[in-house]
Amino acid sequence: MQPKIHAAVHSIQGSRSYQEDSSAIWRAPGDYDDESQRPILAVVSDGMGGHVSGEVASRIACETFVSTFANSNGRIPDRLRLSLDTCNQAIKAAIAEKPEFAGMGCTLVAAYIDDSGLWHVSVGDSLLLMLRTRVLHRLNDNHSFGAVLDQQAEAGLISHEDALNNPRRNSLRSALTGDKIALVDLPSEPSRIEKNDWLILASDGLDTLNGHEIADVVVEHDGSSPEAITKALLTSVEAHGLPNQDNTTVLALRIVDG
Repeated sequence: MQPKIHAAVHSIQGSRSYQEDSSAIWRAPGDYDDESQRPILAVVSDGMGGHVSGEVASRIACETFVSTFANSNGRIPDRLRLSLDTCNQAIKAAIAEKPEFAGMGCTLVAAYIDDSGLWHVSVGDSLLLMLRTRVLHRLNDNHSFGAVLDQQAEAGLISHEDALNNPRRNSLRSALTGDKIALVDLPSEPSRIEKNDWLILASDGLDTLNGHEIADVVVEHDGSSPEAITKALLTSVEAHGLPNQDNTTVLALRIVDG
């Protein structure tokens, strides 16, 4: 049975002088009794490359991903990969057309939910989180160098302090830049979803909150709408008052029935 899914997305600029995040929500067409029963595609992209070009890259990625996916057929993983590769080629074409865009790129995380479950693809360090029965899980890979440092710290190869203070911590091991994509997280099977699950797609500005803080906010507002959850998470990010707070986009999906 096709689950009912409610969705909302909001962004803050943080302390940055421009907004480089983009997002998109698309519902599949078809004959459904309720709009919320339509299969849903959610996309979040975090641009890089400075004012104008970072915003351009993330916008191109979101728009191209949705249009490609909506006009494709076949297995969901194949459609997700096609959409991702088409995004990357669109960024390459934009750079070729306007040399001032050289160096731009973006992360991307996309989730598609239908009656078979949750499918996703991601490149970079944007997040795909699931909260089920008050427990928060990260569903996608983290392609930042920080993830490697954390693994080394857990293995005892370096100290946790060194992992946190490494100047390369926030650098990306994979992104959409028009070149070959180094790392892609694209499972061949869907993740199971259940009624009352919360799914969160977010740019890495949400990393201002640790996992426990994110879970606490969602649990506290569990009976609320996705709109309320996105705003509550962004309010918590702002409450930290970081002087270098990044752009933050939060897209929340609530499985109302499944």
